[in-house]
Amino acid sequence: MRTGGAQRMSGTDGAAYDAAFQGGLPERVDCVVVGGGIVGVFAALDLARAGRSVLLCEKGGIGLEQSGRNWGWCRTMGRAAAEIPLSREALDRWRTLEPDAGVDVGFRQCGTLYLAKSAADLRRYGRWIETAATRGHHDTTLLDAREVETFLPPGSAPWAGGMHTSSDGRAEPGRAAPVVAGLAVRAGAMIRTGCAVRGVETHGGRVQAVVTEHGRVACGQVLVAGGVWSRLLLQGIGLSLPQLGVISTAARTAPTAAGADIPDCAVGGPDFAYRRRDDGGYTIARRGVARHDLSRGSLALGPRFMKSWLGGSDKIRFRPDWSGQTSTLIGSKSVLGERSVFEQCRTLDPAPEHDVMRQGLRRLVRNISSFEGVRIAQTWAGMIDVLPDAVPVIDRSRMIEGLYIATGFSGHGFGIAPAAGNLICHIMCGQAPTVDPAPFAAARHGTH
Repeated sequence: MRTGGAQRMSGTDGAAYDAAFQGGLPERVDCVVVGGGIVGVFAALDLARAGRSVLLCEKGGIGLEQSGRNWGWCRTMGRAAAEIPLSREALDRWRTLEPDAGVDVGFRQCGTLYLAKSAADLRRYGRWIETAATRGHHDTTLLDAREVETFLPPGSAPWAGGMHTSSDGRAEPGRAAPVVAGLAVRAGAMIRTGCAVRGVETHGGRVQAVVTEHGRVACGQVLVAGGVWSRLLLQGIGLSLPQLGVISTAARTAPTAAGADIPDCAVGGPDFAYRRRDDGGYTIARRGVARHDLSRGSLALGPRFMKSWLGGSDKIRFRPDWSGQTSTLIGSKSVLGERSVFEQCRTLDPAPEHDVMRQGLRRLVRNISSFEGVRIAQTWAGMIDVLPDAVPVIDRSRMIEGLYIATGFSGHGFGIAPAAGNLICHIMCGQAPTVDPAPFAAARHGTH
């Protein structure tokens, strides 16, 4: 089984932060955050700033799984209607995070563009723009064939048009989570890497403590923000969540002089995507293609996903779980005090699909000729936590007092993480949230 070690898939220098997140454990804190991905670190930051004593436990390293392996898009455009207010708030925070804190997560307000190959695509985009307006979003513009050319380099293939959002942006996934984790420590949070949470101790329907591989920590609140691992941890305390994992491959190119001719805009075509990187290269992908490796969990939960997987815009391909990584996420109920599956697999590192990436690059070059001759420097894959409706759960448990959940971000977590962390913080602190939490309720999936 590939376990990933401490490699950062997007080629940035976040590993330099990891040594700062090691040490002993406190006897008691107010809140324990389980998971050092981008949502977990933003939640820890906000909880610490709200005056709570916070411990974040990560079994591997900060941002080493999907939080450091995604495309780096920070967008409102194309979101599910339920996520639009959350994504707008997240963008506001991405824009102000660096000036306020004096840090660099690579955020650039470059805008996003979706290309349309037909009149039907344009009609679909138009309907999304109308829906977004009802959620307070008015920054997206429908473009005709001539207007879309201004966002593409000379010599690109012709398009029927597109839609463009100037307020959207991009950030660097390999850098963001470690930098935000550093801000959380500065605000008073404790972060421990290489520290797996084996389970949650409860009594009388209330959270009492977490049991980690290095000892027990008493607490009144636990936030499960473990990405694809969340289902397994929740299962250990008697909660069922219909979450599965899908695998997506991406790559980065070597720095290229061609970038001078390519406008700085994150662009999605029917079967390719690209965005500029701070290192002078591009993150590229074959858009709309992902894979699910079949396991016992697929048989149990798969029927709940069929509507979205078969009728959605993304093409989900299926194969047996040859690597065993998807089966690892099913597991069995942990016994507190015993070595857990979370210690056996510190970092999920799915094998990338090089054929998919080569196809994506060919499609990209065919449509955007400026990429001709650009060299792929690194290819990687990540495991995305998905729910049947592709909208996350950001909620408290009604069955166990003091238990909170932020998971199932379905490939959208990086961009909306600043607002998602803030929303769950408000819920945990009993404060009025700035975004309606109702669309993110756990009960819609039968999780209580």
